[in-house]
Amino acid sequence: MKCSSVRDIQATGLGNTNLESSILPAVDVVAMEAQEKRAEEYYLNYKSMIGVGVTEDAQEIFDSLSKTMPCAWSGQLIVCYRVKISPPYRSEDCAGPDENEVNRVRKVLEGERSKLDKKKISPSID
Repeated sequence: MKCSSVRDIQATGLGNTNLESSILPAVDVVAMEAQEKRAEEYYLNYKSMIGVGVTEDAQEIFDSLSKTMPCAWSGQLIVCYRVKISPPYRSEDCAGPDENEVNRVRKVLEGERSKLDKKKISPSID
């Protein structure tokens, strides 16, 4: 039945539930506070994963890198381990105190950039 064909609604009597005798379930305040804390932590973590003032490509690179290694934004720098990647976020833009970490990040970055470039060249049809 279409809602547009309804012309009138009338109550024919009271339902079976007596509201005065119904008992509402108890609310577990401790559980609600724990859920609120988890939601706030999730939001703060999610918020820290969004770059401010960065390009869409930069955010895509960050998202890709963060799937395999710990990453954070520091202004417009992507920080993976102790390696800082500056714009335009190529392997030669990586710098850090530990050459092994730098090489690891460079290798992953090159692979992720390659995947993103292929995706841009031949986008999938949904």
